Amino acid sequence: MIFPEDACKAEPRITIDQAHSRLSVDETLLRRVVEYVLEGERRNPDLLGIVLIERAAMQALNKRWRDSDYDTDVLSFPLGPEKAIGGEIFVNLDFAYDHCTEFGATFIQEVCRYVAHGVLHLIGYDDATDAGRHQMQRLEDRYLAGAGIIKAAAAAP
Repeated sequence: MIFPEDACKAEPRITIDQAHSRLSVDETLLRRVVEYVLEGERRNPDLLGIVLIERAAMQALNKRWRDSDYDTDVLSFPLGPEKAIGGEIFVNLDFAYDHCTEFGATFIQEVCRYVAHGVLHLIGYDDATDAGRHQMQRLEDRYLAGAGIIKAAAAAP
């Protein structure tokens, strides 16, 4: 997925670290989600890391970097200059496992949504407002449907 204006750049590297002791996810699905988001947003990062972690590790990251002492689903950390698209996305597999049925999703669908959400944050989207949250959810739905993770009918227009 190299766009003409980026023809001299190497293909982006996507690394996935399965750091959870019990749960894991098919890396092919995660890569497909990332590629759909990047293609849809016409972005090409040099390096994007996805780390699948446990609840305690996520809470420690949230406390250290956001000064928030609670469990959360996904955290994104941009790397490099502001205009570069790259970074690390930490996904809490325990959170996805515990909460997926609340949203009518499977565990895999929920994890893929967190990955899409994290990539959108790295690109610059923000969900601090209701409007931003709705925009990100629509984009997540579009990209998850495009990647075949959810049915297109489940995606918002």
